[in-house]
Amino acid sequence: YGTEDSANAETPRDRFDALLDKMDPDGSDVETRSILSNIILTKIELDEAASIENLCQHHLEDYELPEGDDWVPQGGFHKLLKSFPCYDDVKLNHVVREVNYESSESCSVVAKCGIEQEREFLSRKVILTTSVGVLKTENIKFAPALPEWKMTGLNALEMGIFNKVFMLFDETWTDEQNDLISMVDQEERSKNFIAINWNSLVQGKRILTLLFNPIYSTELEDL
Repeated sequence: YGTEDSANAETPRDRFDALLDKMDPDGSDVETRSILSNIILTKIELDEAASIENLCQHHLEDYELPEGDDWVPQGGFHKLLKSFPCYDDVKLNHVVREVNYESSESCSVVAKCGIEQEREFLSRKVILTTSVGVLKTENIKFAPALPEWKMTGLNALEMGIFNKVFMLFDETWTDEQNDLISMVDQEERSKNFIAINWNSLVQGKRILTLLFNPIYSTELEDL
């Protein structure tokens, strides 16, 4: 504290102003800058699945506005997965029930697909990428059980809220130039949302995907 380095360090406000200047290099009027500020805040909240009031300054310090075009694989990511040689060994729609890693030489995973009976899969190692929320439910049984210190840490982590609403229209009405449409409420920022315009990504698509602000998502879930 009080060193020359800390005095010259970039503050969250400096970082935010840099993001704003990057989005608006020509320096628009105050009202436009205010709208753009709201858009950046909404984008950060959507990316982090939490309101800006609940985020620490590191989220802003490390944040970068994405560059380049979005890439949408025709036919979806499932079609992309099919192109890999190992596709025949990939099991989809299987709900993991149990992970056994007692042996130092192999691991077993018990999973269930739909109404089928549970099946056991053997492997040398297991990489588990379920969300913190799933682990906190303890619906997946571990043998041996996860240590108490790890469960305490997991239970101390909160899950963000991120809701999507897909809207299908009878006709295509959005343009093909902008892949994102931002809706900004200057009076009540919690109602801001961003819409993905699929017509700009896949020509002729009549779909908008609405991405809701975490605060508004909470209100939606309480309806």
